Amino acid sequence: MPTVSELPSPLTLLPRAQAGDEQAMNHLLNHITPYVAPWPSKRLSESPSLLIS
Repeated sequence: MPTVSELPSPLTLLPRAQAGDEQAMNHLLNHITPYVAPWPSKRLSESPSLLIS
């Protein structure tokens, strides 16, 4: 398994992923996964308690 220093940075992965490189896309998705929050399971209109006042 590669170390952190051996992994390409997201800035170098993006152009490769946009060009269709599946491995670059997988690495890029692994980089951003911790920052992506799950969507609420209910619509805001169905659950007023989810609305921020």
